[in-house]
Amino acid sequence: MSDIQDFVPVNISRETAKITRVGFGTLLILGNHYRLPGRVGTYADPSELLTDGFLVTDDIYKAALKATSQELSPPSFKVGRKLEDVNSKATLAFTGTPSAGTWTLDVGIGNATPVTTGNITYAADDDTALIETAIEALTGITEVTVTGAYSTGYTIEFTGVDAAADFRVTAIDVSSLTGVTAATVTMTQYGSAVETWDTCLNAVIAADDDWYFLVATTRTKADILLLAAIIETKIKMYFLTTADADVKNGVADNVKLSLETLTYDRTVYKYSADTLNFPEAGWIGGQAPKDPGSITWKFKNIVGIVPDVLTPTEFNNIVPSGNTYETVGGVNIISSEATVASGEYIDIIRGTDWLQTRIAEGIFTALVNNDKIPFTANGIGLVEGIIKYWLNEGESLDRGLLAPNESIVTTPNIEDIDPAEKALRYLSGITFSGKYAGALHKIGITGKLTV
Repeated sequence: MSDIQDFVPVNISRETAKITRVGFGTLLILGNHYRLPGRVGTYADPSELLTDGFLVTDDIYKAALKATSQELSPPSFKVGRKLEDVNSKATLAFTGTPSAGTWTLDVGIGNATPVTTGNITYAADDDTALIETAIEALTGITEVTVTGAYSTGYTIEFTGVDAAADFRVTAIDVSSLTGVTAATVTMTQYGSAVETWDTCLNAVIAADDDWYFLVATTRTKADILLLAAIIETKIKMYFLTTADADVKNGVADNVKLSLETLTYDRTVYKYSADTLNFPEAGWIGGQAPKDPGSITWKFKNIVGIVPDVLTPTEFNNIVPSGNTYETVGGVNIISSEATVASGEYIDIIRGTDWLQTRIAEGIFTALVNNDKIPFTANGIGLVEGIIKYWLNEGESLDRGLLAPNESIVTTPNIEDIDPAEKALRYLSGITFSGKYAGALHKIGITGKLTV
């Protein structure tokens, strides 16, 4: 039996290959912890941190809680791990009471294939010495300390000269242990050696670069400058808060002035006496869900943060390269100009990042999804159309990054392109211009009333 396809075969190719789009609302909280083995974890709610062993007193948890407690908050956030000098620890729990038989553990380092210990023969409720001997017999393990008992559970800590290694107890086999029906292994601490904040941030970026806002748990000037130097080279922003009295008192060489001197465009300094509650995380959490360019970061309320009471002198020592949170007209708001260390507005930096990235992504997607873009007037027109699309998006009422009807794209005439450049398949000479829409931060009014 024939059908239409026998006479008119139609094949449709879906030119929809996707490239990863950079997000401009994702927060990464960077801090010391040993709760997870990897460099970066993704969470939808701070309660998930507690499930992973974090404590409500941990700075990472406090920052996450503040970020997600705003009127608007990100749908997810990430946690980056800074290594500290701790030993690996694991707990063993047994279901049942052993009376005879043997059991084994699987132990590895990092993501390497684990190795199984020799048989551990039950002798008594407290078999700590036997367990230590079995684990220390494995290659690469010099010393472990085991405490506890079958009835209460065992704790294994890797305590040798190699304790900084990421040892992991991955499995337990009690199938030959009489009287025990099951057993579980829980890693409670992942071993590591201490590292600097810049080493940590570079490692986190290498592991997961898909985030935009950075908050770190350190308040130390030297650490802050290390992090800020790295972020300045990325399409990201670093928000930080200190309660450094030298800042509000205008003492030379304070952290705010150091960032200002470096004219960093990607670091946002905020003074606050309420640093324990991570106001910078709350500031980000309330604004990150909003489209880049659609808001000013000034006048914003941060839920759960105590506003500062500053004298005019203190305020002037913090601004314009730093930011403040005060009560104005009975409302708690960001009272400074919402700027980065260089003095530029936060919304301009973030909005420009968005526009630059979306144009690049749009053109790259066209290069990937088309068999080719011809080096002709039509091909140049395709590229021009992509640039215009994103400029128009920036001008849209919802976005508000650019002033409407002010953007112009200029492309070279195909006849004027150097043949040598065409032979290299390199199109240059495309330019565009536009105007930022800006935002109203102050309004002057003069009136006259007469009788």
